[in-house]
Amino acid sequence: MGEGLLRRRHSSPAPPLEVDDLLREILLRLPPLPSSLPRASLVCRRWRRLVSDPAFLRGFRSHHRRSAPLLGVFAVDGFSWAFTPTLDPPDRVPAARIPVPWRLLDCRFLGCRDGLALILLPNRGEAVLWNPVTREELLVPTPPGNVLDGGVLCTSGDVGQLNSITFMLVFRCAGDGNTSPMVVRVYESESGRWGDAISASSFGLTRYSLVVGPSVLVGNALCWLIHGRDILQFSLDTQSLAWIYKPSRLVAGSKFQIFQTEDHCLGLVVVSGMSMQLQKRQLNAGGFWRWIIQKNIQLAEHLPLPPWMRTWGARIYGFAEDKNAIFLSIGSDVFVIQLESMQFRKLPERPKGSNTYYPFTGLFTTGMGTCGANDGVNLQNNT
Repeated sequence: MGEGLLRRRHSSPAPPLEVDDLLREILLRLPPLPSSLPRASLVCRRWRRLVSDPAFLRGFRSHHRRSAPLLGVFAVDGFSWAFTPTLDPPDRVPAARIPVPWRLLDCRFLGCRDGLALILLPNRGEAVLWNPVTREELLVPTPPGNVLDGGVLCTSGDVGQLNSITFMLVFRCAGDGNTSPMVVRVYESESGRWGDAISASSFGLTRYSLVVGPSVLVGNALCWLIHGRDILQFSLDTQSLAWIYKPSRLVAGSKFQIFQTEDHCLGLVVVSGMSMQLQKRQLNAGGFWRWIIQKNIQLAEHLPLPPWMRTWGARIYGFAEDKNAIFLSIGSDVFVIQLESMQFRKLPERPKGSNTYYPFTGLFTTGMGTCGANDGVNLQNNT
């Protein structure tokens, strides 16, 4: 009888943390913060081996692709731009860990999405798709005409390996003349070609039409603010353009920001003084589109401001599309406000020399697949 019990004990399954496959699944679900994998790698050599395995890192990036943290912003002033971190230690990624490549220093930053940045090389007829974390670059020819702006969308693959992804570029372009119509052109990496020009001439848009800020993805359409208030919408499904008028009865001098509502509809942030209003575009019972006010927010009641700043005006400096968070500047402070929850945080460091921010979200796993140590983030002196 004793021998039978002994045999049963020997045949009992190993504890979960002793089985590599089970432990790997547990580690995949660590928070997608820069300090998570370096900290796990310090537990023991076995954990370090698992979290530094390239296959594990690919799975980690795939698992957390839609929940990547906001690492920081690229503050852009003309052709000058640089990274400023926004997380607190120990997850703060120093600006020195995301340096601007020297050959891109005098190039034009167009925007970032899906962990990738898009940079235009002036007078070269090329654009660069750049992964700021891995520092990989991919050259893409630009379409004919003058590039006004552009955006990138990763359609499949692991952005940690640029040669494995499929992506789409959407550029707004125009000819040389003052009245040259604005056109939209689409590049798909699978075909390696630019599609036909889609003209916005029916809306009276030319190369000199004022477009404020980068495009925002709403559902399956890219949207731009035209003249700071009306909206140009480009459907990725039908590859067609539509014009959407701003809400009526707005305070003069208001600032605007496009966003996607919780039910994936088109929304608009309206900032006037220290008031912020969220509006949503929806069909009414008669089948007509109209703007509906969702929220009215008095910023002075939500933000920790000293008395003398409570009457100052707020300015929009940027928008984190995948976090639905707006960057507002009030005096010398910059706040990030999540639009659904209205949770906010003050940036620990104000980016210098710019009032245009391009928020960057990504998974910082640099170094984990090479030496296996915590060289991706300094856990002790990460300031």
